[in-house]
Amino acid sequence: MITFKVILQLLLATTIASQAHAQDGKAIKIATEGAFPPWNSVDTSGEPVGFDIDVGRALCERAKLECVFVTQAWDGIIPALNVGKFDAIMAGMSITEKRKQVIAFSKPYALTSSYFVVGKSLDLPAMDSGLKIDLSSENQGDTTALHALKKIWRGK
Repeated sequence: MITFKVILQLLLATTIASQAHAQDGKAIKIATEGAFPPWNSVDTSGEPVGFDIDVGRALCERAKLECVFVTQAWDGIIPALNVGKFDAIMAGMSITEKRKQVIAFSKPYALTSSYFVVGKSLDLPAMDSGLKIDLSSENQGDTTALHALKKIWRGK
C-alpha cells in the first residue's frame, strides 16, 4: 500500500485543478459512488461513508483543506466531473486508455483483487493459488494463464 505521505501528495496534486475553489474559500467537492461497501456507501442519514471517504477526510484534514463528499451514480461520474459538478473523484476505478483521454488519474491508494471461485463438485484440476491475471494486460504471462484457464473450462 502506498504511504500516507504519497497519498497526501496525490490528493494535493488533484486539488491543483481546484485552485480557484480553494482560493475562493469554497470546499473541495469530492464525488464517490456511494454504492460499493465497504469502500463507499451511504449511511442512514444520507451521508457518504466507507474507506474511500475515511482516507479522503484524513488527507483533507492533513492538507488543511475543507472537503465535502457527494455521491454520484457511477454511469455519470466522469461526465459530471468534466462539467464541473465536483472537483475530484475518490473511488475505485480501472484505468483504461479511453478514460485516460478525458480524466487524469493519481496512483492507487489501495489495491483490490477479484477471484474466480467454483464449487469443488465440478472436479476441476487445481490451479496455482498464487496465479494472478491482469485482464487489461496483453503480456505473455497473462495470455498463457488465460489459455490454460480456457482449457480447464472446455466442455464444462
